[in-house]
Amino acid sequence: MFRFMLCAMHRLTRTTARCAPVLATLGLALASEAATLTVNNAGDTPPYNTTCKLRAAVQAMNVGNVAGTGCVNSSASPFGSGDLILIDATVTTITLTDAPDNHLRIVINDLQIDGGGHNVVIERNIVTSVNEFRVIKHDGMGTLRLLNLTIRGGRAVNPSVIASERGGGGVRSRGSVVLNGSIVRNNLTRCTSCPGGGVLADGAVSLFETAVIGNTTFGDDSYGGGVASTSGVVEATSATVYANRTEGASSFGGGIYSKTDTRLVQSRIYLNQTVGNLSAGGGVYAGDKLLTQDSELSGNTTLNNGSGAGAYVAASADVQTTSFVANVASGTEPTGGALFVAGETTLSTVGNTTFSGNAVLGSAANAAFGGAIYMSGALAMVNSTLVNNITTARAGAIFLGGIAPELSLDNTIVANSILRVGSSANAGVDIDSVSPITVSGADNLVQRVVNVTVPATTLRSDPEVLP
Repeated sequence: MFRFMLCAMHRLTRTTARCAPVLATLGLALASEAATLTVNNAGDTPPYNTTCKLRAAVQAMNVGNVAGTGCVNSSASPFGSGDLILIDATVTTITLTDAPDNHLRIVINDLQIDGGGHNVVIERNIVTSVNEFRVIKHDGMGTLRLLNLTIRGGRAVNPSVIASERGGGGVRSRGSVVLNGSIVRNNLTRCTSCPGGGVLADGAVSLFETAVIGNTTFGDDSYGGGVASTSGVVEATSATVYANRTEGASSFGGGIYSKTDTRLVQSRIYLNQTVGNLSAGGGVYAGDKLLTQDSELSGNTTLNNGSGAGAYVAASADVQTTSFVANVASGTEPTGGALFVAGETTLSTVGNTTFSGNAVLGSAANAAFGGAIYMSGALAMVNSTLVNNITTARAGAIFLGGIAPELSLDNTIVANSILRVGSSANAGVDIDSVSPITVSGADNLVQRVVNVTVPATTLRSDPEVLP
C-alpha cells in the first residue's frame, strides 16, 4: 500500500520503472510506453508547422500523425498506445484564442497532457475574451489525464439538447478524467441542466493532489459546482475543493456531485455552497455511498430548504477520522447541517470523527432537524464527539428520521447542543427521533434526548468541551 501511494504521488515524468505496475493500476502509462509530443510554443494561432503548439499537438494525436505540425513523436511507440503530450519548461501559460467554441477538442479515447516539472496554465482569458467556450472537450470514451496543469476561465453556456454538449465549464469528458497535481479554477456553466462548473465527466473523476477552486453552475438542475460525474465515482485524495457553488433549483453538490459513490481521503472540502431551492449537499452530494478518511468538511452551506450542508448521501456513509465543522443548512425546513443520509434500510458508520458548530436554521416553526446529522436508517458511532451544534427546532446533534431508525453509540460524546430562537440561544436537545427508539452501546456521554432511551450507565453531565 505504501509503494502504491508513493508512486501515485510522484510526477509522471520522474517515475522510475519500478513504479510501472503501480501506475498501471492508476491507469497512468509511462512516457516510454506512449507516443510523445512535446509542446515548445505557448501560442494558439497559425502557423502550426514550425514549432509545436498545444492545439497542433492535440490535433496530431487525434489523427495519429504529425504531418503539417511542428511536433515530433520522440517515442518509439506508435500513436494510440497511451499517447502523451508533454509541455516544455519554457511554456508557462497557454491562452486559447478568443473565437466561438474554440476549446481544445480531443477525440481519441485516452490521452495524457502533462505540464512536467512545473504547473502550466491553459486558459480562456476571462478579462479579454468576448466569446464563451470551455477549455477542453474530451469526446473519447476512455480516460483523459491532466497532470501539473491549471485549467481556468472556461465557460459552457450551450443549452444544447445533446447531453454530451452541455456542462463542464473547464473540462467536459464523455469518458473519465484524472487530475494529478493540477488546479481547476474560475470556470462556470450557465444554462438549464448544465452540470460541472469545473469538470464534468460521464465516467469517473479522480483528483490527486489537486485543487478545485471558485467554479460555479448557474441554472436549474445544474449540479456539481466544482466537479460532477453523471455515472461514475468521484475520488479525491490529498485534494482541496474550495469555494465552489451551484445556483439554481435542484442543483446538488456545491463542491462535488457523484451519481454513485464519493470517496475522500486526506482531503478538505470547505466553503462550498448550494443556493437554489431544494439543492442538497453544499460540500458533497453522493448519489450512493460516501466514504471519508482523514478529511475535513467545513463551512459548507445550503440555502433554500437544502439538506446536508456538509454532505448529502443517498444510501449510506462510512465516515472515519473526519471533521465536520460549521456547516450550515438553512431555509424553511432544513435538515442535516453537517450530514444527511437518506437511505432508510442501510447502516452508516462513523468513527473517530468530530461534529462541531454545525447548524440547521429554519424559518418555519418547529421545522429544522439535525444540526449535525439527519439519519434515515441505522447509525453506528464509535469514538466520536458531537458538541456545540445548533438547531432552531429539533435535535442540535442527531435527528433520527425514516421508517425504523436505529442508533448505536460507543465511547461517544453528544452534548452542548444549542437551541436558537430569534436572538436567544438556549440549551437544546442533543438527540431526537421521529419515533421512540432505544440506543445501544456503552461508555457514552449524552446530555439531553427526546423520544430516545439511552442505557442507564450513560453519563448525562456537561462534558465541559470548549466551543
